[in-house]
Amino acid sequence: MKFSAPKLVRAYLFLYYQPTDVRQLAFDVEAVLNKELPGRYTPALVLPTSEIDPNTPSVIFTSIHGHSMLFFSKTNLSLQVNFSQDWQIDFDRCKGYVKDRIAPLFKIIQSIDKFKPTYSGITLFVELKSEGSIRDISLYLLSKVCHKETDVEDIYSVEFKKTSVRDGLYFLNVSQSVYGKRNIINPLQIYDKMPDRDIYEAGVQIVCDLNDRYAFNNIEDYTTNESSLQKALDLAFSSIEKEITRIR
Repeated sequence: MKFSAPKLVRAYLFLYYQPTDVRQLAFDVEAVLNKELPGRYTPALVLPTSEIDPNTPSVIFTSIHGHSMLFFSKTNLSLQVNFSQDWQIDFDRCKGYVKDRIAPLFKIIQSIDKFKPTYSGITLFVELKSEGSIRDISLYLLSKVCHKETDVEDIYSVEFKKTSVRDGLYFLNVSQSVYGKRNIINPLQIYDKMPDRDIYEAGVQIVCDLNDRYAFNNIEDYTTNESSLQKALDLAFSSIEKEITRIR
C-alpha cells in the first residue's frame, strides 16, 4: 500500500506538578513568559477552576500566530502545537520549535516557588495518508502489526497500542490506528448519519507518547527536570520515525 509523505500534525509538551491554584499565579506566569519568549504570546486568559476535573485549563496563553497554545491547570502545564501545512513534512523544523520551548517552560516553573514539578513528557501525532479505503488500510495495518493468523472477515477498522519502558525512566506508549476525515461544520453533526462516502481522507495515525512517569513512580524523591524532557523529546522523535518506517 502506498502512503503520502508522513506529516507531523500536532505535538503536546506537558509538565505535571503538585496541585496548585494557578489562577493566583497567572500574572507571575505571564511576566516570566514575556521575559523568556517576548512578543510570542497574547496576555493570559484566566478561567474559573473546575472542581470536577483538576486537569481542566484555568489559564491560557495563545501564540501570536495562533499555531500554539499554552495551558495551565491545577495539576499541569501543556504546550499544544498545531503545525501549519508547510511545516508538517519537515520533522527537524518541528522538533526545533518544540525544543526551543522546553527551557522557557522550565524557567516558569523554577521561577515560581509554588510550582513543585513531578514528571513531564511529549506526545507526537503523525498521519500517513493513503488512497485506500478504511477497511483496506485496516487489513494492511493488521498485517504489519500482527504476525499470526487473524480472522479478518468482519473487520472494519483496527487500533493497536504498546507500552514499554525505556532506559529505566520513561514510559513509551505507541499506538497505530486508522483514521478517516469528514467535513464536520457543526459539532452536532456527529449525531447524524456519517456514511463512508463522506470521508475525504483516510490513512494511518501514529501517536507516540513518551514521559518519565515511570521514574516518578518508582524512584524515591524523583522529580523531572529540563534535561529529562530534552532526552524524552529526542527519544520520542527517534521512536516515531522507526514506527513510520515499519508501517510504510
